[in-house]
Amino acid sequence: MFCRFSAYTIFVLCQDKGCVLVARIIDGDQRNITGERIKEARQKVGLSQKGLSEKLETEAVYVCRGSVSRIESGERTVTDIEIDAIAKILNVTLDYLFSK
Repeated sequence: MFCRFSAYTIFVLCQDKGCVLVARIIDGDQRNITGERIKEARQKVGLSQKGLSEKLETEAVYVCRGSVSRIESGERTVTDIEIDAIAKILNVTLDYLFSK
């Protein structure tokens, strides 16, 4: 169960000894700030979303084509391991991906 309040999402984590509230800052519906730059870099090197997904597998990072689409649109969070592999495959720096 979770409730949304302004820029925060409150998650109720039930553990053995009760429930804990954990706040997570979310900027509206956007789950990452790198999606647009990932899309730009991917297109620049001529990779499809499926192609990026397949290259990520060679780095032992499993992100399906649909997830690549959701990352690029900002609908899905991206982990540190995923963003590092994406930068490597697309031959860009992390600074590039995090810049606007």
